Amino acid sequence: MLSLDQSSALLNPRQTDRSPLGTFICSIDPTSVEIAARAGFDFVVVESEHVGIDRAMMINHVRAAKASRCALLVKTLDAQSATLQSFLDIGATGLVVPHVDTAAEAERLAQACRYAPAGSRGMSFACYDGKYDPSDFGARMARRNAATLLFPMIETRDGLDHVDEIAAVEGVDGLFFGPGDMANELGTDLFPGNALLTQAWARIYAACKQKGILALAPAGLGYDDAGAYTSGIDHLFLYEAYRNAVTRHRACQS
Repeated sequence: MLSLDQSSALLNPRQTDRSPLGTFICSIDPTSVEIAARAGFDFVVVESEHVGIDRAMMINHVRAAKASRCALLVKTLDAQSATLQSFLDIGATGLVVPHVDTAAEAERLAQACRYAPAGSRGMSFACYDGKYDPSDFGARMARRNAATLLFPMIETRDGLDHVDEIAAVEGVDGLFFGPGDMANELGTDLFPGNALLTQAWARIYAACKQKGILALAPAGLGYDDAGAYTSGIDHLFLYEAYRNAVTRHRACQS
C-alpha cells in the first residue's frame, strides 16, 4: 500500500529519470484507476468538476490508487475549504483546483490544505487519511503538510496576469495549465501549436521555473519542458477503442 509520502514522490521529476505522466479519470468505477496504473501511468487526476464523482465514490478511487502504487489527484468541483479538506481526509495525494486567478486565492487554498501552524485544515484521525488512530497524530500532521500537493489551475486571462504571484505562494507545489478554458477565454481553438496558447504556457512555465515548482500540462499539444504531463481521459480512450473496433468490423464486412 502506497503511503502519502511515496505517492507524492511519484510527481517529483527530481526523483525519477523522466517526467511523470498522468491521465484523467471520469469513470465512477475505480477499476479505471487500476487499469491506468497497470498501464504505467504515474498518477491519475480524478474529475470531480465535470462529472458526478463525489466523496463517497472517490474514496474507492483512492484505495485503488494506493493499492496500485499510483498517485491520485482530485480535480475539485469548487474551491471551498470544506471541499478541499474532505478530499484530503479520504486520502488524496493532492488537489488540482480550477480557475485560480489571484495570489490571494492561492494563499487561501494553501492554508486550507495544511494543518496548523502552516494552515487551517481541520484535524481528524477518525477518517481514512487519519488512519483511525490518535497516536502520534501531531507528527503525522507535520508529515502530511510536507507531502500534500496543491496545484492551482491557470486557465484564464486573470490567472495568467497574476501567474508570477500565484507561483510564489508558499504551499503551492506547482501550476497546472488548463488550455481548454484558456482557449475559450482567448477566443481561439484548442489545437497543437496554437501560438496564443503556446505563449500562455511559456509564461506559466517561466513562473514555475523561477520559483522551482512543478509545471504541469497536457501532452501532445506543444507545451514543451513541462515537469509532468497528462495524457487523455479514460472515457475518451474507451470511446476511441469502441469506435475503432466497430470501424474494423464494418471494414471486414464490406
